[in-house]
Amino acid sequence: MIWPHTRGMTFAIGLTLVLLIAGSTLPANALFDYTYTPTGDSWVDNVPDKPNYGTQTVLEVLKGSWTRQSYIGFDVPTHNWTGSTLRLHVQRVFDGYHAYPDIQVLARLYEGMLWSEDTLTGNLVLSGATLYGDYVYGWNYTYINANDDAGTYVEVDLGGLFTGGAYTLILSKSTDNQTADGRMQFSSRESDYAPELVLSSADPLPAVGGDDSPEPATWVLIACTVAVGALRRRRG
Repeated sequence: MIWPHTRGMTFAIGLTLVLLIAGSTLPANALFDYTYTPTGDSWVDNVPDKPNYGTQTVLEVLKGSWTRQSYIGFDVPTHNWTGSTLRLHVQRVFDGYHAYPDIQVLARLYEGMLWSEDTLTGNLVLSGATLYGDYVYGWNYTYINANDDAGTYVEVDLGGLFTGGAYTLILSKSTDNQTADGRMQFSSRESDYAPELVLSSADPLPAVGGDDSPEPATWVLIACTVAVGALRRRRG
C-alpha cells in the first residue's frame, strides 16, 4: 500500500529512473554536426598579371588552355572530429561544356592559411610563395553534372582529416578526368550561398568559456531532485 502523502514522491522517483535509463541508452553512434563558413575565399588564374578576385561572389574552376583554381580557408576549433563534408553551391556550368556528362572537381586539403582573399593573385601563386603549411594527406573529388541547373548543391567527403586550426582547401579540375574538360562556378562567401564545412563528432563541443555542459541525464536528475524536494516541503 502506498500512503496518499507519498504518491507524488513515488511518481517523481519513478519518472527519474525511467528518464535516466532512457538517457543512458542513447544510440552509441549518435553524432553532433557543426557547420562552419569560410574565413576567406578567392579564385586565381595561372596567368601572370591577373587581378585579385577575392571580393567576387563566385569561385571558379577551369582546366583548358589555362587553369583556374579556387582557394577556401576555414578556421575550426580543436576537437575530436570524426567526419567532415564540404558543401558547395553550384552557380553556373558554362554552356560550352554541356557536351560532357560529368566534370570531376578535386578538393585538396592543407594545414594552415597563410594567404588573404584580398591579396591572392595568380602572380603570388606562380611565385612559389608559401600559402599554407603541411599537406594533410587528404583529398577527394566530386562529380558535377554539366546539365544541372544553377542552385544544385554538391558535397565532397573529406573524412576525419580535421583536428583544429586553420586550413586551406584548393578546388581544381581533376587531372584524372582530362577528357571531360570543364569550367564551372560555385558561390563564394560573398554570396548568399557560402561554402560550408560540416564537421561531425560523437562528442558535443564544450560550452562557451571552455566548461563542459552537463549530460542530459544529469540535467534530468537535477530537475527531479528539485521536484522531489518541493513535494516533501509541500507534504511536510
